[in-house]
Amino acid sequence: MRYVRSAAQVPGIPAEAAAVLAEVSRRYVFRANDYYLRLIDWDDPQDPIRQLVIPRSEELESFGALDASNEAANTVVHGVQHKYRDTALVLVNSVCGAYCRYCFRKRLFMDDNDESTHDLGPAFTYIAAHPEITDVLLTGGDPLIMSTPKLRGIVERFAAMPHVRTIRLGSKMPAFNPFRILEDKDLQALFRELSTEDRAIYLMAHFDHPREITSEAREGLICARENHARVVNQCPVIRGINDDPEILAELFSRMTNLGAPQYYL
Repeated sequence: MRYVRSAAQVPGIPAEAAAVLAEVSRRYVFRANDYYLRLIDWDDPQDPIRQLVIPRSEELESFGALDASNEAANTVVHGVQHKYRDTALVLVNSVCGAYCRYCFRKRLFMDDNDESTHDLGPAFTYIAAHPEITDVLLTGGDPLIMSTPKLRGIVERFAAMPHVRTIRLGSKMPAFNPFRILEDKDLQALFRELSTEDRAIYLMAHFDHPREITSEAREGLICARENHARVVNQCPVIRGINDDPEILAELFSRMTNLGAPQYYL
């Protein structure tokens, strides 16, 4: 899998356009891989995959606060948000397989941001001390970017807490790079061994458009399910990409048929 971090490295982007987009990338990081970029129809300027990951000059326009959801108000210790009684959200890293241009956490990927944490000690301590928390969401960033041994260590710590019944992995890697699931036997073992009748490991996949559901993506979702992960999908409504009832209906239908029903919209 080859990753690129500059628009100039993307064959479908003309040099003149790449120079303009470089300014966007200097503020809001760009990253993608050859698997995902191959899904783009470069003859269509409105191609949904292109709009999802290729920088756009509009990103430099003023659009409000970087912390659009005021997550700072719900941050209880470094890297942990406790907005809802039963759920704790843990920002385990600040790296994704690719960067969605609409991301409401763009601030996490800027050089001067340190909201995500590499020291999960405070997170373990806080959640262990709050028995009302039954659901832990690992996000960031993308937890499946982490090495499997590191991810397993985190999941095992939370799984050992008697009151934690659900551990969710919020990840777009099933769409960006399904080989992360298909080729990692240790990740498959993590799902198989730690997702039980008493404690569920959820893979919160993130497919925004039916075009992302390739044969490899389908195999990845099936592989996760066959290894006992509970698989669901989540996505926002994105203007020009999936803000069409027919597109959303197709997305929901195809994902449900793969055993990954819509968790929320």
